[in-house]
Amino acid sequence: MAMIDMLQRERQARGLRFIIINILVAFIYGMLALAGMSFVISGTGASPVWPAAGFALAAVLLLGHRYWPGIFLAAAALSFIDFLMKGQLFCSAALVVSLATGMGAVLEALAGLYLLRYFLGRGNPFDTVRGANIFFASSFMISLVSCTIGLVARMMGGAVLSGYMNIWFTWWMGDVTGILVVTPYIFSLTQHREIKWTVKAVFEYFALTFLFIATGFIVMGIIHSRVAHHALFFLLLPFLLWHVFRFSQREASLAVIIISAMSMYSTIHGMGPFVSFSVNTSLIMLQSFIGVMAFIVNMVNAYAAERDSSNIQLNQINAALDRIITERTEELEQSEKRFRNIYNQSPLGIMIFDVKGDLVDLNPASLGIFGIMEIDDVLGLNLFRIRVIDAKHKQELLDGKPVHFTTFTDFEEIRVSGQYEPARQGRAYIEAEISPIEKLGYLTQVKDITGQVLAETALKENEQRLRTIFDNAGIGIMIVNDKFRCLDANNQWLSISGYSRDEMMALSILDITHPDDLVISREHLYALTTGNIDSYNIEKRYIKKDGSIMWGNLSVTPIMDSRGGVSTIIAVIVDITRRKNIQLRLKESEEFLRRVVDTTPNLIFVKNRKGEFTLVNKAVADIYNIGIQDMVGKKDTDFNTHPSEVDGYLRDDLEVMDSLKNVFIPEESITAPDGTLRWLQTIKVPIIDSDGVARHILGVSADITMLKEAQKKLIEMATHDSLTGLPNRRMLNDRLNEVIARSKRNERLIAVLFMDLDGFKEVNDNFGHNAGDMLLKQVSERLMETVREIDLVSRMGGDEFTIILESVITVQDVIVVADRIIEIIQKPFDIGGTGAHVTTSVGISIFPNDGLDAETLLRKADNAMYKAKNSGKNHYTFYADLL
Repeated sequence: MAMIDMLQRERQARGLRFIIINILVAFIYGMLALAGMSFVISGTGASPVWPAAGFALAAVLLLGHRYWPGIFLAAAALSFIDFLMKGQLFCSAALVVSLATGMGAVLEALAGLYLLRYFLGRGNPFDTVRGANIFFASSFMISLVSCTIGLVARMMGGAVLSGYMNIWFTWWMGDVTGILVVTPYIFSLTQHREIKWTVKAVFEYFALTFLFIATGFIVMGIIHSRVAHHALFFLLLPFLLWHVFRFSQREASLAVIIISAMSMYSTIHGMGPFVSFSVNTSLIMLQSFIGVMAFIVNMVNAYAAERDSSNIQLNQINAALDRIITERTEELEQSEKRFRNIYNQSPLGIMIFDVKGDLVDLNPASLGIFGIMEIDDVLGLNLFRIRVIDAKHKQELLDGKPVHFTTFTDFEEIRVSGQYEPARQGRAYIEAEISPIEKLGYLTQVKDITGQVLAETALKENEQRLRTIFDNAGIGIMIVNDKFRCLDANNQWLSISGYSRDEMMALSILDITHPDDLVISREHLYALTTGNIDSYNIEKRYIKKDGSIMWGNLSVTPIMDSRGGVSTIIAVIVDITRRKNIQLRLKESEEFLRRVVDTTPNLIFVKNRKGEFTLVNKAVADIYNIGIQDMVGKKDTDFNTHPSEVDGYLRDDLEVMDSLKNVFIPEESITAPDGTLRWLQTIKVPIIDSDGVARHILGVSADITMLKEAQKKLIEMATHDSLTGLPNRRMLNDRLNEVIARSKRNERLIAVLFMDLDGFKEVNDNFGHNAGDMLLKQVSERLMETVREIDLVSRMGGDEFTIILESVITVQDVIVVADRIIEIIQKPFDIGGTGAHVTTSVGISIFPNDGLDAETLLRKADNAMYKAKNSGKNHYTFYADLL
């Protein structure tokens, strides 16, 4: 939508611009038409110059043919208004004739547009003499359109009744002069021509214009003079030409407009050189004068424009030539500098000899190669007297053939011979090329190859040493090409594999590879040759000549060619068969030990100082219900959520490693993830490294959970009643002693309640012993619900129960408990759906009033119980009441 709105706004803007420009064109056309009407010569009804025609042609040339409506509307409207004001035609006839007049004005301008575009394209017609000529000729042709259409329309409308040819000719020439005068000026307003308006130029222009106007006034008779002014109008031409050559088309065209206005003014008012006995003759002379002046100015201006354009082009060509010459000169200088730099900086020795063989120049490299201190020491040295060149090469040079040779220079010999004092010692190996140059002499290029010769010698010696090392190395070495075929193998590899050198050269490295290792070997070789890896090291198996298998540690390194590809491959093979066999036995031994460790029911583990497991057996993993490998590297905190247990483990571990002593832990708990509690008996042993530091501990734990449960059960059986689960007499005595000790410290009372059930024998006799057992259990439950958590309820045996009330404040508190016990016991018991009734007799002793030890308190409570039973049952008696 935004794009559509933008396009609509642009379309509206273009439409508004089109309307405004058409209105502006119509306005200017109308103003110029009114100006033309003001110069109508009486007796002819026509204007000698119709400036509106010149504006119409300039408008379509500069703005385009789209703006013809403005011309049409202005021409038609002015014609219609003129007819109405003169009353020559009826309104309808005037409208038709006016529309035809407007159409004639439009067609005249469009015809000029077509002709000028056809012959000149879109260029300025006043920039060349050819363009000015075509414009001049076109003005005559296109003016025929407007005058012909306008006259025919007026004849048909009845506006013209006679003098057709005079009117047609006057109209035609008026349009011609209007085009010749106005169109160039409007074009000049749109063109830019460089004029330096200095004070001198401004003064010159105004002085020239003043003289031009003054002369015009005299020539045109506007100022009365005795001079025969009708013969002096040619005096105006120099002023017009001066405007052309000294200024621009704008100033020259303006001068033509000025002189045209002056000539029309004088002629209209019966003055000047163009006034004649015949009005038509005066009009023709005036139009001819204006047309000729405009033509001359346009032609001279076009010539001046061509001249200026040619001068500009010539200046540009001269500037380009100067630039090219300067650039070529600089290039030659740079080329000479480059050549001299190359000559001076060349690592090759360059020596130039003349046609006689005398040395005339040499570069600095030559000085160094031959140990020459100064150039003057050797200038003039003759080529054919140099000893390093043998007779054969000298003859070839004399025959005009180039020579190339390698030799050496002995500087001591040069010194002895006295040719010059050399700056070097020893020998210099050189490679020389001497080329005869016709009519110039000889060009010698010398290269110092001493380093190369010495390097080649050292390389040969090094190759010999490497070959000796290669053949006598204690490891197998093969050289393989990029197709993996063996190029060479050392003696050690031949001895290991059992192949001869010729047999190995006929094989590929893959031919002797064990079938199970072919895939990995191909993958590594492919990655190496494609540049994905730089080298590799693997352990693989080989098939020896006798068919046996050997293990080798293979290290492969490529040798690259100049293009970055693999040319050869160096394979170094170490026989590791014995180590592999040992590793296999060790692996089997480790697997056996692992099975033994995992089979034992004890928990076996190894941990480091961080508390991380480094080894566990299956029994440890089963405790935490995870895999063995999942425990390695983990800590107890990763599986056990009980901090007290985990902290104890780590504390014991660090104690073992720090003390370097074994630690025996009789029992410690471990909680599984599901909350199951197990008990372990553990021994932890430090694993001492060679530096005497223990960084790991070995732990062996036995699961004693069942033993703990059995012990607990035995203790339970020894201290509790098997029927009711209540503490028995033994536990009662121990507990009572503990309570007495605490009460002595906090000075609180203790109450011992000894109970016996009344009517229990009848329940056994009537319902059986099972019913009696059920009743005893229910009695136990009711008693436990009656007392506090700190109090103790025990069964002494049979139907006797004992209760210890701890931290009693007053005796009244004991009475409350005794009443509650009697109350709950006498309530019915449900014995297999049958109700049973019993009561209880309770004897009570108080610490410290009735005794200070357990035995005394129990005995006195027992005595009080018998007193209660003998005195009617179902109530309690304090021992103190017996006294």
